[in-house]
Order: sequence, then structure tokens, then C-alpha cells
Amino acid sequence: MKKEQVLSRLRQCGLVAVVRARDAEDALRIAEACIRGGCAGIELTYTTPGVNDIIQRMASEYAGSDFVIGAGTVMDPETARMAILAGAQYVVSPYFNADTVRLCNRYRVACMPGAMSIAEVVAGMEAGADIIKVFPGELFGPKILKAIHGPIPQAELMPTGGVSVDNAAEWIRAGAVAVGVAKMGLPCRPQDIPSKQAAAAVGQCELMYAYDRLFAQYNHTVAQLLLTGEDVRFPHRRQNFVNAMERLLELNALPIVNENDAVATDEVGESTTIGENDTLAAIVAECVGADLLILLSDIDGLYTADPRKDEHAALIPEVGEITPELWERAGDPGSALGTGGMHTKLKAAEIAMACGCDMIIANGRRPELLYDIAAGRPAGTRFVGGRGQA
Repeated sequence: MKKEQVLSRLRQCGLVAVVRARDAEDALRIAEACIRGGCAGIELTYTTPGVNDIIQRMASEYAGSDFVIGAGTVMDPETARMAILAGAQYVVSPYFNADTVRLCNRYRVACMPGAMSIAEVVAGMEAGADIIKVFPGELFGPKILKAIHGPIPQAELMPTGGVSVDNAAEWIRAGAVAVGVAKMGLPCRPQDIPSKQAAAAVGQCELMYAYDRLFAQYNHTVAQLLLTGEDVRFPHRRQNFVNAMERLLELNALPIVNENDAVATDEVGESTTIGENDTLAAIVAECVGADLLILLSDIDGLYTADPRKDEHAALIPEVGEITPELWERAGDPGSALGTGGMHTKLKAAEIAMACGCDMIIANGRRPELLYDIAAGRPAGTRFVGGRGQA
């Protein structure tokens, strides 16, 4: 199959199965299941042992069919060459490398380098990339495709990372020519706790890779801290966390704090989880003695009513006390009024205010508001804890 036919097949079907398997037999089993499920193609990543042999075997077995076989996690031109010689019909990389793109073009093989910004998208297109891989998709969400297509409508984009069978259609509607679905060779969203924990462990690696790349562009060092409920519940473990945070800040490193989903579970009679990110943020603010906690949401702040349903709804600029009336305005978790996670944000505000920390809810789609907040100008809804002002 020629390069143009490979690209046409991917565009027509729009679904690429991304496989990270334990071994060759596992990868082949998953690939066969994907074919039966109607996938246009499969991306066999170089994190799978013996992937060159797998590509060669599949290329031979499915020669002449309309199923396309690609190589993923290709980090350099030499790896791309090995993949192409083994029979890969397209090459996918987590980042843009001009030499890799040029090599693929010499072999007339489709190339899909990764990008996180409009500048990287443009660089990839100028180098001759066929489709740009938006990675990791879970960090940006489908709306990033519309943001890219605004100034670059001709860009062909394929998001991966955080794309699943549950949200693939949303990505396609947002403008993706195809999507890369799945992690670790899991055929569907895991239901049992060990599988969820394993998926979380893989996801944390990809998330930190994204943070590291983004902040490295501004010469910032990032560090990862993973917490469970026990790490903040027991005094000596809590102090260990505080010590680590303080030293990282002294070293000018930027801590990225997440819950350790790989080990934290809620089971009968035992809970080791913190819950969700709003609560986690408030607990971190409390532990480090922060003066201000900023939570970014998909709405401008706390309103007197649901602004989507009531045209008279007004933004509440400041809250000095969380009252029963405020809980009513926030809505129940998961309700329409709870859009933007306002219920959990009120829980976070209670924690922050109780330790004297101010908290602001602002619209994450307007990052320029952070400058206003830093300058002490009004933005969003401020919950006054009393320790200090921004």
C-alpha cells in the first residue's frame, strides 16, 4: 500500500489502536482483536519487547489488505529506519524531530510527529510531516484542536494520550482526522482495581513527560510528588511531605502534586484516597501554609444561580463564610448546577479558609486572569481566609 493510500485509509476510518503490550504474543492477540473490531490500523509502540519482529510478522500476514501497520514511540531516525525496513507503513513519534520526518519522506512512509504547541505543529508541517500527533490529549482536551485550526486550518491532527473509546467521537467532532486509542493493550476501560492502578501508573509517566517538556521550554525544573490519604492523615508522613515541598521550593524546582492512584484505593473498611483534585489542592495549600489557592474551572466563579439557565445570575465576587445557601447554589455533585465541580470547590474552600488561606475560583480558559490575581485585581470569586492577600 502506497503512502497516499495509507493516509487515506486512516482518514476514512479515523481510529488507530495504540498497543503497548507485555510481549509479542500479547501484541499479536490485541492486534487481531483490533482488526475484528474494525480499526483502520494499529500502532505498535517501541515500548513493546521485540516490536520489530512483531511489525515484520504482521506486515507479512496482512500484506495486500487495507489494514495499516504503524510504529509508535519512535524516538530517532535510526529507530524509524528499522521500523520501516520491518514493514511499518507509518511512523509516530511523541515529539517533533526534523531528521526523522526527512527520513520518512525519503522512504515515502507517512510520518506523524508529536506536538504540544502551535509552534511545534507549524514546525512539523514545514518539515513535511503528514499528520501531527497532538500528545498528550488528556492534558489539553478536544478544544485544543479548534484552537490550532483557528490559525492553521489546514493542519491534520491526530490526538493520542487520554483518548478512549468513550471520548473518541468527541475528538473527531473537534477536528481530528484520526485518534489514537488505548494504553497498555487494554481493550476497554479497566473495571477492576488492579487494572485501574496499573493504568494510572502508566498515565503518570506520560503526564510528567508532558510537564517536563513544557516547563523545560522556560528553563524550569519540575518534580513529582504522589500522595495518598495516609500521607496527609498521619503526622509524621505529613511532615515528610512538607519537608520535601519546602526543599524543592528552596531549590527552585516546581512540584507537581497528584494523588497516587496506583496505590490509593477505597475499599470496605479502609480508605487511602484523598478524593479529587480540588480537595488535594486545598490540602497541599494547608500543609505548606499557602496564602492563596487558585482553582481554575470552566466557569468564571460562584454565581447566585446557574448562569446557563438564569440570565439574571450574577457572579459573587467575594465570600467570607460558606453558608447553607452557598451549598444550594453549588448544586449536588454531578448535578447541572455542579458544572465546573463547584460542589468540590466549596469543600476545598472550607479547608483553605479554615487554615487562614484565601482561595479564588477563576476561569481556566482565561489564563491572563492569573496576572490580575497576582496584581491584586479582582478576578473570579475570592473566598477570604484571612492569612494574606495575593
